[in-house]
Amino acid sequence: MSLFESGEKRSFKIRFGKSLRFKFAIVVMALTTSVLFGNAALLTYSRISDLKQQIQQSAVNFALLTPAAIVASYQKYSNAEASKFREDVASLMRRDKNVDRIVLFDAQGQKLFDSGDESLDKNFKLQPKQASEMKQLSAELTLRETKDHSGETAIEITSPYFDSTGNLVYTINYLVSLRVLRQQTRQAIGQTLSFTLISVLLSVVFATLFASKITHPLKMLKEGAFEIARGQFEHKLRIETGDELEELAQNFNRMAEKLKQNISDLEDSRAKILESNLKLEQTNSRLAKTNKMLEEANENLKELDKMKNEFLQTLSHEVRTPLAAIKGYTEYLQEGTLGPINATQARALEVMQRNVDRLAGYLNTLLDFTSLESGELPITNAPFNIRTVIEQSLLPYKPEMEKKSLELDLQIGIDVSYCIGDRDRILQVLDNLLSNAVKFTPAKGKITVSAKVVEGSKVEIAVSDTGIGISENDLPKIFDRFYQADASTTRKYGGIGIGLSFVKKILDAHKTTIHVESKLGKGTTFRFLLEAPQKSKTAEFKLLPVDRKKYFLIQLIDDEPEINDMLKLSLVKEGYNVIDATTGEEGLEIAKRHLPDIIFLDVRLPDIDGFEVLKRLKENSQTKAIPVIIMSILRDKAKSLEQGAVDHLVKPIDIKQLKSKLNRCLQATQL
Repeated sequence: MSLFESGEKRSFKIRFGKSLRFKFAIVVMALTTSVLFGNAALLTYSRISDLKQQIQQSAVNFALLTPAAIVASYQKYSNAEASKFREDVASLMRRDKNVDRIVLFDAQGQKLFDSGDESLDKNFKLQPKQASEMKQLSAELTLRETKDHSGETAIEITSPYFDSTGNLVYTINYLVSLRVLRQQTRQAIGQTLSFTLISVLLSVVFATLFASKITHPLKMLKEGAFEIARGQFEHKLRIETGDELEELAQNFNRMAEKLKQNISDLEDSRAKILESNLKLEQTNSRLAKTNKMLEEANENLKELDKMKNEFLQTLSHEVRTPLAAIKGYTEYLQEGTLGPINATQARALEVMQRNVDRLAGYLNTLLDFTSLESGELPITNAPFNIRTVIEQSLLPYKPEMEKKSLELDLQIGIDVSYCIGDRDRILQVLDNLLSNAVKFTPAKGKITVSAKVVEGSKVEIAVSDTGIGISENDLPKIFDRFYQADASTTRKYGGIGIGLSFVKKILDAHKTTIHVESKLGKGTTFRFLLEAPQKSKTAEFKLLPVDRKKYFLIQLIDDEPEINDMLKLSLVKEGYNVIDATTGEEGLEIAKRHLPDIIFLDVRLPDIDGFEVLKRLKENSQTKAIPVIIMSILRDKAKSLEQGAVDHLVKPIDIKQLKSKLNRCLQATQL
């Protein structure tokens, strides 16, 4: 009964509402109108764009051809002949009716002449310069949109003028009016609207006729659907149009037969579904209890993982602090800063330095492991010199290679220069690959490092060795964390089994893949690709060493006095003035009082976080311009730059790297 009542209401709406024929006609007319208006708008826009381009090109040609004449005329007349110069300029402007105004400036930007302002004529060439040979060496025009005196949009063209020695002498501004464009635009819009309105009227007639033919079969389909909704599955449609509507009616009849059968099947299935639902509810109850237990276990694992990461970071920080002091003072001893040393002491210091670097490498691995476990591996993409990075990565391994009499074959193509990526991370990749190559290559073996341009815009880097090789069974597993081929390899060669895993993660973050080829007992080759930047973006910015260092004040903010003393000793020896602080608040007060030229800031301070110190420095009007270099055990350079630092140093501090970054920063501030 309720179904029948629903049908009666629907019939009432159709009878008194808008007919389907009317709606169909409206839709067809709307679509046709939209197409017509869209086409009209496109044609109008194209016409206006062409006209604007013509006006602009004509003005550019005018600006290219007239500077020489304007300057020659300006040089010709004395300070009492401003009217003659104005007549010459007016004569030139008559060649292009769209040029409304010409303004002449000297090299310092002072206005010398304005075609639209005769008040300047009384000061025409009050301080005449002696005429010299004039030659326009280049015409580097600049264009921009502006407003004319009436507030309408116009184009301003600026043309520099140079003398024969290449010095800028004059600048000429041309104000180009777009009033012709506005007139043509109004005409085009009027013509287009007239044509479109006529087309719309024709589309109304067509839509009405077409809707009448379509809607009658649809009305029959509607009535058939109403009967099916009432349960009259025997109702048949008889539509003979010879097109898709007839096929639709036939399919409708078949659907009614199939629906009748399906309803019978559904009734049979309903009882089975009810029984299945009861079983599912019982299963879901058990699953809910299991999920709750898993969630609790997962939360415990997350807490343990967080505690582990915090422990590793704390441990790394505590170890890095004394390690940085050892590293720094070892370098001083090697350089003779603290007094002369003999050959035996030099060798001992070299061993100490090598082991300090090795320990620092293990600490970096621990921190990277923490980042890897948490799913965070920060990457900073920028152009860098791959040749320099390869040469730098080889330096720590040359003593070991000489000790084992390993031959080094360095093959870097002459067309190889810059790549795009995270320089420090790619250096870490090469460090791991070279470490393995040196470790697993026997005495008198050979290591090859190559870089070549492939596919036109990519650089392929490869590290090969003639070492022990990797078996075919082990190759698919070597990039798994903590995987070692066998225990004897670990005991003989050392390592913790995560180097190649990091290599793969770093290259995955660069959206590239590392490939490996190896034969047991013959050697191994690792290769990967990096994108090369466009040549226009690879120009290296070289800076000369900073002179007059004694005029610069460097501030150190680190909670470890040993680190401050070590860095202060090195910087004072270089000739800088140095002041230090061991807390964030003390560092902020010193910075406001002394306004240093640059600040080296540790992240972990006893009172406030280093990034909070950086934020407060940038919020203070007195200190916001002071460059800040972050010092941290973490490698997240992107975060430091995002917070407002100019650079990032990883602890333990490499003195040479610190001096290089300091020099670049101070030199840049002097430009």
